[in-house]
Amino acid sequence: MSTNLPFISILVMSYNQEAYIGDCVDSVLSQEYDGELEFIFCDDNSSDSTFKIIQEKVYKYTGTRRIITQRNTQNQRVAANMNKGLELASGEWIMRMDGDDIMHKDRVSLSAEAIKRYPNATAICGRYKYFSGDNVPVVQNPPLHELSFTVNNHLDFSRGIKPAELEWWGGIMCIKRSVFDYFGPMPPEC
Repeated sequence: MSTNLPFISILVMSYNQEAYIGDCVDSVLSQEYDGELEFIFCDDNSSDSTFKIIQEKVYKYTGTRRIITQRNTQNQRVAANMNKGLELASGEWIMRMDGDDIMHKDRVSLSAEAIKRYPNATAICGRYKYFSGDNVPVVQNPPLHELSFTVNNHLDFSRGIKPAELEWWGGIMCIKRSVFDYFGPMPPEC
């Protein structure tokens, strides 16, 4: 394991996503990365088999990464579920996604490259491909050689200004832990 790479916690938040969670978990557990990496699965008391599928996939995992599975005793909604995941996370960077997201096979490595390239960044965001229910791509990613990472002025974000070319989607973000430590838990109404 390389010590000059960031420690990343992948936080997967799920709720009633049994049709997608298996592919999501497979994509998370198959990430190859030379740095420290942990997987945290937080289920918000799904009423379907979402959590059971997570447990089955994790049980079959033969890798060496730290894995935490957690299920809320009652549905608490997105913000409280994310707060719980953040309590469990140890990484200096939080890579958040939902139970119906699928990671690109190189997402962690590409994100780590961007973090190293921009050491003062507090958040990075990639691109995404959206699939409909029948696995037909709706939005296409550019080829890997065209991907770039943009660092924007954090003051613009605090004023609610988003650059037009920036795709802002929670499932493709990686946020420095210190942001959550500074602002504290998310309000439950989020």
